[in-house]
Amino acid sequence: MAISKNISKKIESLYSSINSESHDKFNSGRYDVDPFLNAPETDQRLGITLLIPLSGALTHNFIALENDIHAIEPDQYFYPESDLHVTVLDLISARDDFKQSCADIGKFIRLIQKAVTGITPFRISFKGVILSGNGILVKGYYVRGLQDIRGRMREMAIANNIDFQERYQSISAHATIVRFKSTIKNWLRLRAFMKRERRCALGVMTVKELHLVIHDWYNRKKEVVGTFVL
Repeated sequence: MAISKNISKKIESLYSSINSESHDKFNSGRYDVDPFLNAPETDQRLGITLLIPLSGALTHNFIALENDIHAIEPDQYFYPESDLHVTVLDLISARDDFKQSCADIGKFIRLIQKAVTGITPFRISFKGVILSGNGILVKGYYVRGLQDIRGRMREMAIANNIDFQERYQSISAHATIVRFKSTIKNWLRLRAFMKRERRCALGVMTVKELHLVIHDWYNRKKEVVGTFVL
């Protein structure tokens, strides 16, 4: 599948739109606070996701950025290094009534194996942070690879009558580093920080491996049920 030459522009446009809309919400106090983060024992949501795990020196930069944000807003939820990831595709979005048979997992694994055939390792460059409606994201950029996998998987799912329960068809390569679990107390300081760090270079990774996981909404509880080497 040919990838659009304008993918980087489309990704940047998406990030700019998310950031602009989110700033409008925050300026008027209409952002979202996640109630489950204050009562994790009540959160029974699970789903199945194909993701890219993040590790190594790159995540050290992410954690350093989280520490800077923590100094401004210490009462929020910060992703530990072990949970940082980029979502390739949500096959089943996390939900309370999650039930998945071994047979269905096998079906997903076979589809992914076909989708990644011929895909070589690709790079994602992480640069800058933006607000979302309920958290803070690191922006990721790529040229090839990721969108090819997504496109192939969606086409194969339709051809094989498989229903991927994506919340939306993403083209981004972002990583969530913070979610809001309490009222923002230092919005002006946070806004200034976000503006200052909107283009900070956080590093480049070469994606060589994808994981299929059964996990919760935050990737805290996770079981790797498939590994795919590019």
